[in-house]
Amino acid sequence: MDRLIRERFELGESLKNKSYNLNTVLTAQEDLIAHLFAGYFNKNFDAYDRAIDSVYNLTRVGGSGLHHLVDGQHTIFGALRAVKDVSEDDSFFKELSEATEHLFRDSMSVSGINPFISFTPDEFNKLAEIAKKFGISKTMLKDALTFNGPELVGGLLGITSLMFFSKTKDEERLSELSAAYLISSISALNPILFPFAAYKLINVVKDSDQKIQTLKSAGKGAIISGTSIAVSSLIGGPMWISCIASIGATVAVRYAIEKPDKAYEKIKTSGDLLKKYILKAKDINLEGDLKYEY
Repeated sequence: MDRLIRERFELGESLKNKSYNLNTVLTAQEDLIAHLFAGYFNKNFDAYDRAIDSVYNLTRVGGSGLHHLVDGQHTIFGALRAVKDVSEDDSFFKELSEATEHLFRDSMSVSGINPFISFTPDEFNKLAEIAKKFGISKTMLKDALTFNGPELVGGLLGITSLMFFSKTKDEERLSELSAAYLISSISALNPILFPFAAYKLINVVKDSDQKIQTLKSAGKGAIISGTSIAVSSLIGGPMWISCIASIGATVAVRYAIEKPDKAYEKIKTSGDLLKKYILKAKDINLEGDLKYEY
């Protein structure tokens, strides 16, 4: 029984730590990863793609960064309407598969999509004027209304880990990770992760019999997440080096808070690892001519 409890604890701790690492990388290095995803996945191939992009290609409405939200073609219903007349022989399921495939590839663009909501340019501008009164820029508003590749991956991973800890009834870890994901989702303006993380945090605090301890765990998660993302965002260089450095920063911050006596050792280990890869970087060329849409 003791062994089972110990193994379960170690599994939970390992999952929590990996969640922190991935969360920091996907948030702090979102722009780099979004460009990488766009280069590999966001490509057009056939008549169905041309049909969905036809309004933008003809009018350039919204520009490269906003047209997914204002051209009326990049929601599920808009894409279905656009591919309807590509071929008279297509079944509904063929049209649906072509529309969803295109939308998935567009979700890997830098600007991202919202498959459920679309605006006219005037509607979006009016909404942006209202948001401006609260200090929210048009770019921030667009980002909050759409999701791209890193936000999709980060959101799904975050939701999965929170569901895991919900089933284990581990209130401390659940509150810690919920707060961490809440901070990162606000930082990245991630519309997938934010509502779920907020809901889980509110619920675990409300249902906890030890609210003070649960709130302390939530505070720790918020501090680790916020500090790690802030530090990692300052790291430049090639994407793979930035990602390694982001993980190193996360480990260092986490240990500084959880195990201060071991923090120096972990920081030194992470620094040595980063130095090793930087020295090797001179002999490695990972850059290619990646072409993508926004």
